[in-house]
Amino acid sequence: MLKTRETKRMMRCLLFACLGLGLACGNATPPSSAETQTAQEQQDAEKPPVATALPIGQRSLNGLPLAPGPAAFRFFTGGHLYGSPDPKKPRPALTWTSSKDRLIAALPRFFMGLGDLFCRIEDKAEVERTLGFLKTLPFPVLNAVGNHDLGSRKTWWSEQFGPNYYAFRIGVTLFLVLDSETKEWRIMGDQLKFLKSQLAAAREDSGLKTVFLFTHKMLWADSKELVIAALASNQGGNLLRSAHFAKDLFPATKSFREDLVATAKTKSVHWISGDTGAFPNRYHVFLQREESSGITFVATGLGDLARDCLVQVDVSALGDVHYSLFALGSERPEPIENYDAKRWTDHYYPEGIPQAIHSYVR
Repeated sequence: MLKTRETKRMMRCLLFACLGLGLACGNATPPSSAETQTAQEQQDAEKPPVATALPIGQRSLNGLPLAPGPAAFRFFTGGHLYGSPDPKKPRPALTWTSSKDRLIAALPRFFMGLGDLFCRIEDKAEVERTLGFLKTLPFPVLNAVGNHDLGSRKTWWSEQFGPNYYAFRIGVTLFLVLDSETKEWRIMGDQLKFLKSQLAAAREDSGLKTVFLFTHKMLWADSKELVIAALASNQGGNLLRSAHFAKDLFPATKSFREDLVATAKTKSVHWISGDTGAFPNRYHVFLQREESSGITFVATGLGDLARDCLVQVDVSALGDVHYSLFALGSERPEPIENYDAKRWTDHYYPEGIPQAIHSYVR
C-alpha cells in the first residue's frame, strides 16, 4: 500500500512538472510572489513583439508601416527638421540628410519628428524634396505637427497625411502624438477628450509600463522649474512680450495636468517637444525630470548648425528608457543629462528668472 501511495505521489509530481506549474514535491514551498513576478517579466520579454498599426487614415510620411520587431527597440526624435530659417540654406537640414547612412546603421524602429518638418508648405519644391528624402529611409517617419507644417491653411496636413493627433503602441509602451498648433498652444475639444481617455485607459492597463507624449510646443513648461524651456525656445522672445501668453496660454495644461500626474504614479511618463534650436542663441537640447511628478521632459531641435543632434531613445522590453544624443554636426555633444533646466537658466538668466514670470507659472 505504501508503495502504491508513493508511486501515485511521484506520478502527481511528475504531472505537475510536465504542466510547468513549478510546484516542488515533498515539503518544499512554492515560489514567492517576487520570484513569480520575475519569471513572468522574463516570459513577457521573450514574447513575440507587438506593434499596433497606426489608425485608419494615418500613415507614416514615407508610406512605411510600423512593422513588428524586437521587444526592445530604439527610435530617434528631433524638431525643426527643415533646419535654418535662412532661405539661402538647403531644406531639410543638411546636417540631418547628410547623416542618413549613420541613422540607418543605428537600426531605429521609427523616427519621430517634433514639428516644423517643412518651412513653407506653399513651396512645392521644398515639400517634394523633403518627402523625397524621407522615402529613402527604410523606417517609418512620423511627425507631431508644427506651426510651419500647418501654414495658413490649417487643414493641409490632415488632408495630406491623416489626423493631426493619434496613438500607437509597441509592446509595453504607448505613444501619444499631439497637435499643439491648430488651437495655438492648446489641447482642447475632441483632442482633449482623446488625450484624457488615452491616459485613463493607460492607468487601468497593468501591462502598460511607459507613456510618451510628443508635441511641437513646450506646453509643459508652465512651472518655475521648467519655464526656461519655453523662454529660451524658438518662441522665447515673443512669449516674454505677450500678455496673452501669460494670461491664457501658460495655464493651458491645467485641463489635463492632473490626468498626466496621476498616470505618472504608476507609469513612466515622458513628454518630448521640438520648437527650439533654430537659432544659435536658442538652446538645442533640454532634459529635466520634474521632481514633484516624476515626469521626464525633453526638447530638441535643429538649426543646420555644427551643434545639431537628435535625441536617441532606447526602450527595453520592460519599458525602461535611456536617452542619449546622436550628433549630426561637427560638434560633439555632452551627455544629455548636462542640458538640464539649471544649465539653461544660468546661461540665459544669470540673475535669475524675472519675478514677473514667476507670477504666472506654477
